[in-house]
Amino acid sequence: MVLVRDNTVTIDDLMSIVQGKDEIALDSSQEYIQQINNNSHFLQQQIKNNVPIYGTTTGFGASCREFVGESFAKTLQKHLIRYHQCGTGDPFSADQAIAIMIARLVSMAKGYSGVRYQLLQNLQMLISKRIIPYIPQQGSVGASGDLTPLAYIAAVIEGSGRVIHNDKIVPAKEILQQYGVSPIELFPKEGLAIINGTSVMTGVLAISLHKIRTLCSVAEKLTAICIQVLGGKREAFDERIHRLKPFSGQMKSARNIDSYLEGCTSLTDYRQQAAQQLKENRKQVLPFAIQNVYSLRCSPHVIGVVRDSLSIAENWTQTELNSVTDNPLIFDNDNTILLGGNFYGGYIAQAADSMKIAISHLADLADKQLALLVDEKLSQSLPANLVINDLGINHGFKGMQITVSALTAEILRNTTAASIFSRTTENNNQDKVSMGTIAARDLEHIVILVSKVLAIHSLAAAQAIDIRGKSVISPSCLKFYHNIRNISPKLEEDRPMDLEINKVAHFLLTGYSDD
Repeated sequence: MVLVRDNTVTIDDLMSIVQGKDEIALDSSQEYIQQINNNSHFLQQQIKNNVPIYGTTTGFGASCREFVGESFAKTLQKHLIRYHQCGTGDPFSADQAIAIMIARLVSMAKGYSGVRYQLLQNLQMLISKRIIPYIPQQGSVGASGDLTPLAYIAAVIEGSGRVIHNDKIVPAKEILQQYGVSPIELFPKEGLAIINGTSVMTGVLAISLHKIRTLCSVAEKLTAICIQVLGGKREAFDERIHRLKPFSGQMKSARNIDSYLEGCTSLTDYRQQAAQQLKENRKQVLPFAIQNVYSLRCSPHVIGVVRDSLSIAENWTQTELNSVTDNPLIFDNDNTILLGGNFYGGYIAQAADSMKIAISHLADLADKQLALLVDEKLSQSLPANLVINDLGINHGFKGMQITVSALTAEILRNTTAASIFSRTTENNNQDKVSMGTIAARDLEHIVILVSKVLAIHSLAAAQAIDIRGKSVISPSCLKFYHNIRNISPKLEEDRPMDLEINKVAHFLLTGYSDD
């Protein structure tokens, strides 16, 4: 059970709820309920006292000089969430919608947003019952928060929006009634509190980061298989080497690859080979390479950068997840209301843009390693394109290598930072915006493409093991081989591979475990 109040919720907590492994609960203690409601009551009292409060008794953005007072305060919230329902594009997935709502609940549950406990309860029930708001992906510039996409959640809370149920878009009121969730009328500021935050970009990024963790492990496992089937050298992953360049990600990656090689019986020491084969002290061509090419030898230095970048991105995302990101903020204990810019998604934008570049190297590394496997000039006697039945008509992985090259090129093309494309919007009020949501969506797209690159690499690695023989492969890598073969049988004759590639990619993102 993940308890939400003014505490820290981790990315792992968020993912356990998204994946249905854990429940989310809102603190129901009287002390906490009183804390939340006191914050709301203070705000309502300021409204009655005719204090101009941004987005509550005044207009929004450049319209903040327009004072409407208490009489129109509720109506103002209705108009806010209506005029922001102008998103376009496909809706966010069910998992993404859940993550977005968790992020919004965590932020408002800190007790500085001026919302009632009832509103928090309503949002918690949407999450627990997996009621999925229809949220178009396009339309947020990432400041002032994710206004447009979050407006669709506010609409569901008040019963006027739409939800995705059984793959159909249906009126929210029907599904709320079916699940016993009562719509609520939004009080002054509550609509603004829901939409004026960074929860969309944060939720979407959190899911992608969780997937990237797994893809790093997959890349390390595939490197270990390549080392074994290509007659590579284990010493490049020796801890003594990496202690002398002590980046934590690099050391972890080297340690992982080395552990995956444990138990392999085909790896040899070139020094022993030299002692056996070099009989004379004269110039001669060695019958073997004494070290691996860069895409094998330097793989910890490539994957390690991804791991260390991921660590920073996770830290920033978790901080954002547990931040109060709307405006204005209500400090009832200090008898004040403060206006600021916590809705700005700069950290999320930078984290997502940085990870776009970092993870692209996983695809580029896999592209290079696959080239070693399929090219008979480089593959240490593996057949060209890993063809098993060489009758002159089979082409094995020839087409799939082209696909990997195309996917990698598309990944690299999409690494351009979204955050540098800040636009001026809303009467020059939102004159510097984060583009964090676009960056997070870009990253999610790249993650999917990388999983497909690694899926094809996994199929090729399994094929190489079939050709070399399973008896010489380490137990850890042999387990991975069997996982792939449970999805896709050995490629003995050419066949369409598109469905199998997608199934393997899905396994890598959702079913792979390094246990």
